[in-house]
Amino acid sequence: MFRFAQTARKLAAAMALLALPAGAFADAGSSMHVRQVDVIDQGAPRGPTRVFSTLIPADWTTQGGVSWMGGCKLGPNTVWSASSPDQAYSIGFLPRESWGAGSHGRASGCHDGSFENAEQVTRAYLALNPNVRVTNLRFERPDHLREIVGLFDQQAKMMTAGSGRGHADGVVVRGRMTSEGKTHELTLIMVTQHTLFSFSDGWGGQIWNSSSSLVLAIGMTAPVGESTDDNMMLNLISSSVRWNPDWQQQVANWWAQVNNDQRETIMNISRINSRANAEIMDIITTGHAEREAIRDAGHERQVRAMRETDVWTASDGRVELPDTHNHVWELDDGTFVLTDDEFFNPTRDLSVGGSEIRRAQ
Repeated sequence: MFRFAQTARKLAAAMALLALPAGAFADAGSSMHVRQVDVIDQGAPRGPTRVFSTLIPADWTTQGGVSWMGGCKLGPNTVWSASSPDQAYSIGFLPRESWGAGSHGRASGCHDGSFENAEQVTRAYLALNPNVRVTNLRFERPDHLREIVGLFDQQAKMMTAGSGRGHADGVVVRGRMTSEGKTHELTLIMVTQHTLFSFSDGWGGQIWNSSSSLVLAIGMTAPVGESTDDNMMLNLISSSVRWNPDWQQQVANWWAQVNNDQRETIMNISRINSRANAEIMDIITTGHAEREAIRDAGHERQVRAMRETDVWTASDGRVELPDTHNHVWELDDGTFVLTDDEFFNPTRDLSVGGSEIRRAQ
């Protein structure tokens, strides 16, 4: 039995779930002050490598990154979050976990347990941290989540072909979280894979092993009474995540080497991820009909238009930003201001120099 990486391509798919549809930034107001952040994997196979970049509000902070682990968490584990100055709003990737059971016990680093679906895994996951209490749990399975779960399901079946069975499941979880005396609205996207392997022991018996893995866990918080779905800043971050294909390929190659006896299967799964990475953002943010129209037109600019982004010429190259305001300024501190104020002056208004930039041709 081999293990497959929870690669960035799958994270990209789930982040797209959080992205706002066209028109969502229409009420963005007169200006947004944002900055681009890069998440670096210091332990990447070929040395420090950018994993992804995203836009966040200029005064928000980030923490976390990528760590390489062993046992049940073998491979890169992305744990990263961005939060507002008052910690009222946050969004991020949560640690992945695995549960196992079998005739010879569970694998090293796994929690004890055997589950059939994402709801069961979510309840077990929340129980791992006794300092966090989540109430009013509601589980949803929206239609657009099915396509992402389908990709994981295809992977699970490839992983178990010939020696077991596998499937995937996913839920969007709503609830109210209390931690350190503070309560917030909570939204989770949880995608799980479940496998069961069974072999003859040569003496008329069976050796079996089951596992349930949380392969995607993305969380958002907002103040009590506010919906995470409607928050412009949370959706700005999720819709602007751009993954680095070089890092993705390094991870795929690393897994192929680790599982050399299953190299062909590993690379086939990686090719599935590549196709998913190319299309999943459009599937989620624009819907099937619009995606087909974009594919027929074959024009990258139309894709960006559906996402309400465009490419701008900055001092160190091109940058993709929301196409929601009439003016974009690049400030000397590396941040950007998107504004409809034709009289905006960064030196006067923010005490920082800067220059207005134009759309790339």
